[in-house]
Formats: sequence, structure tokens, C-alpha cells
Amino acid sequence: MRIVLLHFYSRTPNPIYDQISASLRRRGHCVWVGQPGFEDDFVFRDASGIVASIKGFSRPLTYNIPPAFLRLLNGARKRFIGARMLLRIARFLRTERFDIIQVNLTSMAWILRAFSGGSAHYVYDVRQINEKVRPYNWWQNIHERLVGTEMTINAGFVFDHACFCHADAARRVLGEKWESRGTVVPVGVDGRFLGYPLRRLNGDASLNVVRFVYIGGLDRDRTLEQLLEAADALRRTTERFHLDLVGPDLSSGYYAQLIQSLGLGAYVGTKDAVKYGEIPELLAHYDVGVAYVPDRPTWHYQPATKVIEYRAFGLPIISTDVSSHREYVQDNVNGFLVADSPEAISRAMERLVVEPSTLPRLKKNASAMRSGVTWDDIGAMYDEDVYRRLARGKLSCDE
Repeated sequence: MRIVLLHFYSRTPNPIYDQISASLRRRGHCVWVGQPGFEDDFVFRDASGIVASIKGFSRPLTYNIPPAFLRLLNGARKRFIGARMLLRIARFLRTERFDIIQVNLTSMAWILRAFSGGSAHYVYDVRQINEKVRPYNWWQNIHERLVGTEMTINAGFVFDHACFCHADAARRVLGEKWESRGTVVPVGVDGRFLGYPLRRLNGDASLNVVRFVYIGGLDRDRTLEQLLEAADALRRTTERFHLDLVGPDLSSGYYAQLIQSLGLGAYVGTKDAVKYGEIPELLAHYDVGVAYVPDRPTWHYQPATKVIEYRAFGLPIISTDVSSHREYVQDNVNGFLVADSPEAISRAMERLVVEPSTLPRLKKNASAMRSGVTWDDIGAMYDEDVYRRLARGKLSCDE
């Protein structure tokens, strides 16, 4: 089959879609990935690189008008430009005659379905439900509800079928009878997480320091102040720990400055993001993975990628106690599930540092509990449970 996977939220190659596309190619399919380019364009890539691009529209608006009205105009203009771009993409898709068109987009996704035409099957791919990501004002609450309604319409009526990363996400969008309209295809892991030699895990024990790692964007919306306050409290009890925050700095240096202002430079550090394939080697230098997420509705609908990777790698995990993480972390078995507070996080870290038997026990359990769904498994799920059933007419959003 000819398959195209479209995502609209990042200009850099998304490792999830790269992994899915590679898996599907190994199963004999021709797969393109479409994503925003760096020149306000939209590019399509196959295994060898960019194979097509669609020219976009410039976006700046610099008229001499009041700022509030300017923001309103910019918002309207952005949507207008987005709609025109989607129309261009739809026309391109119509000429390419794909068998499967998979779309990860909420706003105006119906344009692609309505104007691409042809006999392709359209799959709505819900990677994340951004609900209550941060405290909102009244207008943002209304906007969020509208986005949620649009997602439900897309999944239930506009597209032929919908895929979700977690059953709770499917239930949130489609209701209790979601299985008649959607399929759960979880987030996968590279086989290197599962196959990394256990004897090399966790760095050098002779350092007598418990090393914690958080992997993810350093974004103010993720309230990483909680981790820094936990480290600040812990150092008053013990100095035998170090926490690294690894990921792209999306806070304009805020967290690096906060580390210094709290006097935590000896205990907490930041590191640049590493390539996806290098994460297993990075994790080998740590004792505990920190899967902290703010306890907000969005994280109850889908697990953070890091908790899946820590589990596959065999690291003990400290995780916020959100429902989507409970299938990966068993409290006091392969890690700790904690409340979203510096005090709770600090207590869990302290146990792993000062209690002689706790960290070795959790390490042994975590190593024995290594598990995960590989990207080849994910490719098989999409291929057999979704694409082929759509092609045979045995799957639809109305079953």
C-alpha cells in the first residue's frame, strides 16, 4: 500500500513517525511522512529524504494598529493561511493516489478529508489530548472545549477510523463505546531499550552517588520547579545524589537560572537533548528515571514517552501518580508513584539514597520487569488491525 503519515506540530523529524514509517516499509509498504518545513512550506519525506514540498504563505503582520487588535487579526490570518495551506496539501494528496492517509491534526483537519478526494482511507491519529495543560482563563477554557468537540467530530464522523495511544484517551474522545470507532495503538520503543546489556546499566556504583535523570522538554508548562524544590529539600538530608534534566531548553534559560539562584549547581544540572537512538546509552549512566508530569487531566489520558522508555530499559522509576503511568510503575516494586508535590518527590528520592536496601531491590525488580512494545510491533498493529481491515471494508467509524 501507499501510505502517508501527516503531522503538523513540529518542523523537526518526529521520531515516532520516523519509527512507524520505517516499520511499515519493512512490511513492504511505500510510506511518506509529511510535516511542516522550515520555509513556511510543507515537505514530504521517504526513506531517502525529501521527495516533495508544497510552498507555503508568509505570516508576518506589521500594520500600525493597537496590539490587542493586532493579535486578533494575526489569529484570524493564521487560521486563514492554515486553511489555504491545507487546501494545497489536499490537492497534492489527490494527485498522489495514496491508499492510506493518516492525519495528526485537530484544527481544520476536515479540510484534508473533504478535498483530497479519491479512494484513500483516512485515519485520524490522536497522539495527545491537551486538556488542562496549564491553568487557563475563561476564554482559554472555552477554546479548549471547542478543540475537544472538534476532536470528537473528527474521530467519530469525519475520518474513516481513529487511533489512540491509550484507552483512556479513546474513551475521553469517543465515549464508553469507543471500541466501535477507534483502535488503541500504543507508543512503541526502540529495541535497543529492551536489549541494552543489563551488566552495563546504571553507571559506576563506586561513585556512591545516586544519579537521577529526567528526560523531556524543559518547558515552563511542565512545572519542573517541583523537581528543583524536591532537590533543594533533599540536600538538607543528604548530598549523595545528582539530578540531570535532559532535553531541549524551551524556557529561555529559566530553569538553568533557577538552579543557580537556589544554589543547586552541585546537585542539579541541565543537558542538551540527545538523538533518539542515543537515549539508551545515556540512560546507562543513571540509577533512577524520573517520569514527572504535572497532575493534570492531559496526563491521565496518555503516558509520557519517558515512562515507557524507563520501563523498557529496566530503570527504577519515580513517577507522578497519574492513571496512565500506573501500568508502567508498581509502587514500591519497580519504583514509586508519588503525589505532584516537592515533598512527595523528595521523600521518594530520599528513600532511594539513604535506605541501603531500597535502590538495589527496585533495580533488581525493574530489570526483571523490562517490557515494551517495539516499533515493529506497532507497525504490525497499524498494518493488520487498521489499514488492512479498512482496505477489506471490515473496519469503519460506524461499526
